[in-house]
Amino acid sequence: MTQYKDTDMSNAVNTEKRLHPMSWLFIIIEFIKHFFVPLLVAFFAGGGDSYETLAAVFVIPGVLFAIIQYWVYRYTLAENEVMIREGVLIKNVRHVKYERIQNLNLTRNPLHRLFGVAQLELESASGGKPEAVMRVVSLTAVEEIKQKVLQAKAAVHHDDEETDEASDSADQRPPLLTIPLSELIKAGVISNKGMLVVAFAFGLLAQTRALDKFFDWLEVSMGGWFEGINFNMDHPLSIATMVVLGIIAFFIFIRLLSIIFMVFTYYGFELMRSGDKLAAQYGLLTQFNATVPEQRIQMVSVSENVLHRYFARSSVRIATAGGNAAGQPGGARKMLRWIAPIIDSQRVNDFLAAIQPKVSRNVEQWHSVAFRGWKRIVRAQSLVVTIIVAVSWFKLSFHALWFSLLMIWVVIYARKTVASMRYGFSDNALIYQSGWMVQHTTMVPISKIQSVELRENPLDRRTKMASVAIDLAGLDMNRHHISIKYLERDVAEKLINTLYDKVSATVYRWK
Repeated sequence: MTQYKDTDMSNAVNTEKRLHPMSWLFIIIEFIKHFFVPLLVAFFAGGGDSYETLAAVFVIPGVLFAIIQYWVYRYTLAENEVMIREGVLIKNVRHVKYERIQNLNLTRNPLHRLFGVAQLELESASGGKPEAVMRVVSLTAVEEIKQKVLQAKAAVHHDDEETDEASDSADQRPPLLTIPLSELIKAGVISNKGMLVVAFAFGLLAQTRALDKFFDWLEVSMGGWFEGINFNMDHPLSIATMVVLGIIAFFIFIRLLSIIFMVFTYYGFELMRSGDKLAAQYGLLTQFNATVPEQRIQMVSVSENVLHRYFARSSVRIATAGGNAAGQPGGARKMLRWIAPIIDSQRVNDFLAAIQPKVSRNVEQWHSVAFRGWKRIVRAQSLVVTIIVAVSWFKLSFHALWFSLLMIWVVIYARKTVASMRYGFSDNALIYQSGWMVQHTTMVPISKIQSVELRENPLDRRTKMASVAIDLAGLDMNRHHISIKYLERDVAEKLINTLYDKVSATVYRWK
């Protein structure tokens, strides 16, 4: 944990270090990235002739901020701690003990590699926001800090030789997971990451006149494709044909973007075990080096959608204490949530045993939720179908009633979804499975559970049902928790009591 002290820094001034001389350039780039969308909006909205305004509002303040940031930022590698001084109007002095630094996360984009530098994040056991973000330092400085941290940990354990031997042997172990290019292409076909690119692009274009120009270009470009085809858009069959063709084209387009996203993000992915930590490196243009201590893994989730199952592949996600809290910047910690972006389904059990060897996954007995819960899903979805039919009626008249056939799919989906939901206990973990089209298996060690809660909304009380929410230590409750729905009221109470007994009999460990 960071310690704040009001001490005399005179002895430290002589050994104070600055960031790399080119750090001002990276600070400017980071500053501009935060205003990227406003910059483009101002540029296009101004017709491309507002350079002076853009310079005055964004560029000049960014340059001044970068120079000041470089000038005031100092760090000192003392004997037992790293001391960081920063701030202009409000000066901050932070003292971070070496032995409390859990992770050294490096980020290197092409510009970093050109100048031989890196962005360094220092993470402590408290998780959450990094103790320090050093933007940017030389690789020599990174290695110096790394050695200080290793030496401090060796001193704490009073066993330098054993620590070095363990570290050396860890470096010689084969990787837990490597992902070749062919697997990344499969991952792109499987995932929907292309939707992120499309959503960002449309959000950006919508702020400018470029969106109208884009649709005009699309209409002209695609007009020749259908020039010889006469579509009667007043006929429902023509409308249905155009909708199907549009969906197929959009699906292919999204998959191409997803492949590009996965290759650029996870190229060269390699996951290693180094002592009690998992270390990953990946990235085509921007390279990440990130570590996660095994004891900070609070939850592991295995996901499989329809395409996953077709290719016999799975994806594995983790949630770590503090590292996935809401509102944090992206960074390596966020990207390492997917500790296995894609993996052969037959290897999943061995992989999970490798990353969490102390967690048992053998469920003694599975318990299903109340199957009648499917009726509640149907009631909710029937309202959506009714709205679709009502809106379509103005254009299609009685043909809009064909949309009511969606209720067949709704019933099938609801029954399959509820039938897939079940939970069970291993020797030391709670395991929850859910999903039909997209299947999830979530594993939580009992020792990581912080609280359990029985929830009842008005529909629950009307149908004598309840949900059980399980909060995990060190995680944001709104983003990372297990919610077991559609339980009979007495079953939910029994589950709460069982969890309470198991948690009470376990040593509470959030890290």
